[in-house]
Amino acid sequence: MIEKNRGTASIDAPRGARAPRVASMIAFIALLGLGNWACRRQTLTESSARPLRFTPESGPIVGDRLVFIDVEEPAGAIGTASVTCRFGQHDASPCEYDATSARYLCRTPAHLRPEPVPLTITLDGAEFRMPGRYLYTTQGKSDSPVTEIDVPTRYSSRSSGYAT
Repeated sequence: MIEKNRGTASIDAPRGARAPRVASMIAFIALLGLGNWACRRQTLTESSARPLRFTPESGPIVGDRLVFIDVEEPAGAIGTASVTCRFGQHDASPCEYDATSARYLCRTPAHLRPEPVPLTITLDGAEFRMPGRYLYTTQGKSDSPVTEIDVPTRYSSRSSGYAT
């Protein structure tokens, strides 16, 4: 038996009697959540666009290198996103959609020294920090990464010739 206490069922109510009320509360909460989507005129498919990867992963410090951005977009919105790229601390630069490759293109800015920098892609106002970094390389060495070499500092006349 359900006892009423100021308009609410008491804790003593059988499980079956509380189920309709719980179900209606869940439906109401779900409706509130969907209402927020409707107010912003977004659908679930429109908000699912996201950058997947970029290529190449390195380029010269002089900049002006094209970087291709693969973006997952809903079928009806392909090529319509507003996309920018920010390499490290440089200002973000706009990307253009290339129908031939079905990717967005961004140009790298010049950078002071060879080093890896984070790449942040903004897609329709949402920022995505890419998991891999873009590697600035010495001019003319854009196809190979920066390499540190340990050069011996003195010569030894023993077996190998170089002291470590």
